[in-house]
Amino acid sequence: MKATRVLAVLGALLLSACGDGSIQSPAFTAELQSLSVYEKGDARNTTVTPPVGRQVQLEAEGAFNSPPPNENALDIRVISVNWSSDTPSVATVDGDGKLTAVAVGQATITGAKDGKKDTLTVLVQPAALDTLTIIREPDTSQTAITADSIPVGAQRQYRALGIYSDGSKRAVPSSWTTEDPATATFPLTPADPTSVKVVRVPQAATPGATTDITATAAIDASKSAVLAITAVDIQLDALTAMSFDPESPIPINSSTQATVTGTYTDGSTATISADQLDWTPTTNAVADVNDEGLVTSHAEGTVAIRATLKDGLESQITDPARRMATGNLTVTGSACTAPLRSPRYTATGSTSGICIGCGVSNASSVTDTNDANSASLNIPVGLLIGGVTLDINTGDGTTITPSGPVGFIVGRPAGTLLAAELLSQVTLSTISATGEEIESSGSTNLLVLDLLGFTLIPGAVTDQAALSFTPTMPFSGLRLDYSAGVLTALSSLDVYNACGAIASPSTP
Repeated sequence: MKATRVLAVLGALLLSACGDGSIQSPAFTAELQSLSVYEKGDARNTTVTPPVGRQVQLEAEGAFNSPPPNENALDIRVISVNWSSDTPSVATVDGDGKLTAVAVGQATITGAKDGKKDTLTVLVQPAALDTLTIIREPDTSQTAITADSIPVGAQRQYRALGIYSDGSKRAVPSSWTTEDPATATFPLTPADPTSVKVVRVPQAATPGATTDITATAAIDASKSAVLAITAVDIQLDALTAMSFDPESPIPINSSTQATVTGTYTDGSTATISADQLDWTPTTNAVADVNDEGLVTSHAEGTVAIRATLKDGLESQITDPARRMATGNLTVTGSACTAPLRSPRYTATGSTSGICIGCGVSNASSVTDTNDANSASLNIPVGLLIGGVTLDINTGDGTTITPSGPVGFIVGRPAGTLLAAELLSQVTLSTISATGEEIESSGSTNLLVLDLLGFTLIPGAVTDQAALSFTPTMPFSGLRLDYSAGVLTALSSLDVYNACGAIASPSTP
């Protein structure tokens, strides 16, 4: 009888264990009835439109049946499922439901569990702009900057560069504004929106002043970048030119001084001290250059002389091309750098005054192509007004605009070039196409070495010299008058070339 009562109590306890008074079998197992997949979040989107490169977290929710007596009620909860994509080339999904947009297109994502499944549609869009930055232009590293300094009077170019959802970087047309135009402004550049903008610090700006410029993306006004610009003092901006004195070309075994000009951030220019530069020639066979920029020629040819700012100087100039200046120098075998040649030019000789046996022989040798040939101006016996004249002229009216010395290469047998006759005169003139004198320069032979530029040309077989003067007006031809000042016997002068441009050599 007691055993029967115990069993009854236990049965009652089991029946009350359900809490709600219902009876549940200990063997009940909830089964998945349906499955839903969606984008995680309040919206629970079942169609997602990410741009290329963007990731989206997906979630799955399962509906399970309930035990009696609530078998018509469903138990809804988030569950783990097996994820898959029908087009991985467009979108992929990992085991945790993280979707990655790979390429523009459409894909279907499926979540499956216990024979149930659901799908989500993915419409991948082109890569979207995530961040806008500003970089210096040019800058191959595409490094974003938030602050920069510009010297007063200088300008610098910047680019609005976007970082997109796929990790790519692209120029982004933008609108540009400045907080203080007195410190940083925009000179004439392409109208906004533009990806590249030139920023200038006016010459009236105060060194040390700072202002912000802002670029705002035209495709997405919520994306912008700010760059702080600080005005600093005037600085050297670049080496811009090299010149030579005397100018190129120069003869063999002569020297010329190279000078470099720099441009500053305010647009002004100045000579750069030679000791701030490293000097190098492209070929030592033609010419050498010393630490002071003095170039010494050795052989015919062309040489590029390069001057580079020394390391540690003007560190604000980072572009190697702007730290260097180059000048091309031509070395010739003759001081005559622009000979007047036939057939355009012809040579004629004549005599004047009382000059027995005077004349010009082999006049055409002056205009032929053999520089070793020469014409001879002869004055066997001359009186005060006697002499000979050699004209080199053109018949087609061609004119030469002078840019430096012009003249003749002349000579005498070795050792006699300096034996000048007292008061004998050599005169050099420019003439028109019809033979009228335009300008002239003359001196007695006693003074010719000082005033007319006679300088020995090293290596010549005979003693030769460059006879020159510098005209100021255009001309068609050259004239050389060789006359006797007093009674003179057996005097002659050889003429090798007539030169529309002449470089008087200087011995280094």
